[in-house]
Amino acid sequence: MFVRSKKFFLIALFTLALIAIVNVAWWSYYNRTRNLLEQQLSRRLAAIVETGVISLGPSLIDSLSQGEFDAYGQAIHVLEQIRSADSLSEAFIVDEDYHYLATTLIDESQAGADSSYFLAGLNGGYIDSIFFGLNVDAVVTQSYKTGPLYLKSAFAP
Repeated sequence: MFVRSKKFFLIALFTLALIAIVNVAWWSYYNRTRNLLEQQLSRRLAAIVETGVISLGPSLIDSLSQGEFDAYGQAIHVLEQIRSADSLSEAFIVDEDYHYLATTLIDESQAGADSSYFLAGLNGGYIDSIFFGLNVDAVVTQSYKTGPLYLKSAFAP
């Protein structure tokens, strides 16, 4: 009887060890995969935002900040092409006060007229680093959760 219970104990211990090893292996695999996907998405977003900056050009941004209607139309056209081609949720141009100069957001009332939208609270440090010259290249945020969605943002000077 004692030998049977010892055998049962060893089988149970082996089974638990096997389950633990398999779970650790899968956890490690998924963690590496998640990190790889995070890096790939960061590089992709940085490339998209840098391409967008080149497509818009400084003169168009200056005209847009001065409120020229034609510049707004050109900027929206470029932003919409970028947004739709790259399956982005939104593409926008903001000023130093986080006010939209142009956005592909259909309902701009979601963004609000002030910095109470996602920009200041979630991404203010990233945007400020662009405006104050701390970063001369594109900046990509860490993934963040808003509601049921995980988002990642990229900004360029």
